[in-house]
Amino acid sequence: NKFALNDDEMTEVAKYCKEIGIDFSSTPYSNSEVDFLINDCDAAFIKIASMELNNHPFLEYIGKTGAPIILSTGMGELKEIKKAVKTIWLINYCSP
Repeated sequence: NKFALNDDEMTEVAKYCKEIGIDFSSTPYSNSEVDFLINDCDAAFIKIASMELNNHPFLEYIGKTGAPIILSTGMGELKEIKKAVKTIWLINYCSP
């Protein structure tokens, strides 16, 4: 927490980014943080940490938002990466 921004600070950074014309995003670690980034910060995309590659419920939750995604893969094996991408893709393109 020592190096984390609180909600007000994060919102302020997001607003400043918008004012100067750069995209804002952050890496969420919970559903509520995803919602905050999308609803309160108007994040340009959601960046998913590589440690979340096997957290399929979380990937599905993010996928359902329809937000653009950057998926980090640094800690993943190819089969984990493929499964993560498939999970997100199925939610975005094959859900009713």
